[in-house]
Amino acid sequence: MITLDLAIKEIINALWKKVSRNEMSFELALKIVKDLVEGKPFPIESQEQYLVEAFEISIKNKITIYDALFITFAKKRA
Repeated sequence: MITLDLAIKEIINALWKKVSRNEMSFELALKIVKDLVEGKPFPIESQEQYLVEAFEISIKNKITIYDALFITFAKKRA
């Protein structure tokens, strides 16, 4: 498994939402964040090299840059 660094931000945002809705404790969410950031359980690649192509895909297909980044990443990794 490999992903973009954007995915880590997305996961952390989902954890923030769970904590803010009292669906998860802050302590558990913090442990998960630390495991992701410090433990690096899987390779993480920078999104920077994909931004130009992702922007083009985003505009052409009227989708978010976030979705376009993952599409671009998948195309390059295939």
